[in-house]
Amino acid sequence: PICSLPHILSVLEKFSSFSGYKMNLLKSECYPVNSLALTLEQSDIPFKLSPSGFRYLGINITRTLPLLFSENFAPVVSRITSDIQRWGNLPLSLIGKINVVKMNILPKFLFLFQSIPLFLPKHFFVSLDKIIGSFIWGGKPPRVSKTLLQQCKFSGGLALPNFLAYYWSAHIHKLCYWLKSSGSSWCKFELSSCKGSSLPALLYSSLPVKPSLYTDNPVVLNTLKIWFQFRRHFNFVMPSSSGPLTDNHLFPPSLLDSTFSMWCDKGIEQFKHLYVDGVFDSFANLSSRYNLPITHLFRYFQIRNFVAKCFPNFPALPPEQRWETMLSFTPHHRGTISKLYDAILSFSKHSKVKLRGIWEGELGIGIHEESWEQAIARVRSSTSCTHLGLI
Repeated sequence: PICSLPHILSVLEKFSSFSGYKMNLLKSECYPVNSLALTLEQSDIPFKLSPSGFRYLGINITRTLPLLFSENFAPVVSRITSDIQRWGNLPLSLIGKINVVKMNILPKFLFLFQSIPLFLPKHFFVSLDKIIGSFIWGGKPPRVSKTLLQQCKFSGGLALPNFLAYYWSAHIHKLCYWLKSSGSSWCKFELSSCKGSSLPALLYSSLPVKPSLYTDNPVVLNTLKIWFQFRRHFNFVMPSSSGPLTDNHLFPPSLLDSTFSMWCDKGIEQFKHLYVDGVFDSFANLSSRYNLPITHLFRYFQIRNFVAKCFPNFPALPPEQRWETMLSFTPHHRGTISKLYDAILSFSKHSKVKLRGIWEGELGIGIHEESWEQAIARVRSSTSCTHLGLI
């Protein structure tokens, strides 16, 4: 580094001479990566030496992945805890406190969720919800269930942010890029880091699956762990017929025989493409439609045997898994994370039907669905007063 540094500075100086940009050495930092660079002393370089890490675009970059939590998430939790103690003295209504959470606390965490691919255990969100709950209810026992408060307003809730659902949404958004925008450079890099399978195959796979067997990329590994955490939470363990026909760890012949790549090139990319009108198609029909030679008959038998064992109700097309819709969003569209968040909330056991049943039992009358929807809508639109809206 000592030998190469003068040449680097010379190149930067030459570039600044015709570009109009000048390097500010006082604001520049050197982050040594390899072992030789770690031997550098502060006196060896004209700018600040930061061997432990540096801050970039609001994120503390650390030397090891586990330190990302203590350097980024822990300080935010600490600041929010102190802020909540201060806000507790303010005369805020229940809806006012929820709005404080939405405007002051949620953006801080959502920024970290979108920027740092770090797996967080559920107990982190349990402790965070306790901090938020103590602020919402002023340290007293809650009078309304957290699940109900987190439902959207048109479902009878108050739209209290569900931080775990936002965490999943932010990272599932990246999965949509893997599937919908695989041509971008960072997607190509992450897709190529998977060996012995493919990232689409792992996403649509049955559970359990150990992602460390197929990739050592820490970013990809953590993202997959977050995806599997989401699926286990809702008991989404069955595989999907949208799984790829090639490079699929569930279907070992696809890893050994390049013939299945030919099928993919002809348009049979997923297992569900082998079905016609909801029934597993014959080889004769597939051969006619996709111009498959008779020599591929054995491969057809291999696939049929796998599908019969893997998916129920064979030869009928297996029903679409509820979680498949999460991977169908277009990542470039605005509001994708919000749509993913709403989809996750829809998986919750606390439904509008259950809430309506509670009111029916309380009032001793039956409430038609249309009347219920009108009542919910009128509560939100009849007044701007938070106290009346809460009633």
